[in-house]
Amino acid sequence: MYDWLDDNAAPPARPAVVHGDLRPGNVLYEGDRIVGLLDWEMAHVGDPVEDIAWAYHALWSPERFVPLEEFVAAYEAAGGVPVTPAALRWNRVSCEVKYATISLQAASAVIGGRSHNLRLIDRARTVIPSIQACLEWIG
Repeated sequence: MYDWLDDNAAPPARPAVVHGDLRPGNVLYEGDRIVGLLDWEMAHVGDPVEDIAWAYHALWSPERFVPLEEFVAAYEAAGGVPVTPAALRWNRVSCEVKYATISLQAASAVIGGRSHNLRLIDRARTVIPSIQACLEWIG
């Protein structure tokens, strides 16, 4: 997967501040309005399509409420960068690799005694589905 990411990397259409962990659990709402975003420790300058890809990770995806294609169309209509299929695919693979890496490190921290957070011990089981998703997208 790392080779595929290297071979298919392209510069972002318009670099921007990327949250890096955009998902429903990191959004504050007041009524039907978003009023804040939490957990900025993975923020960086990059491709804003990364936040879309991360938000649609299977564990917390809003897909059943807003299909990805519908979200992308609304995002572009609201002034977001054009989302090419290649950029979306690359960012989805990249986000799954990032998630798998975080999951392995979290489980390793518990097994190695560096963390006592038992919520993390089963994170290793999420790696195979992430890798399977990558292989489907890569083809």
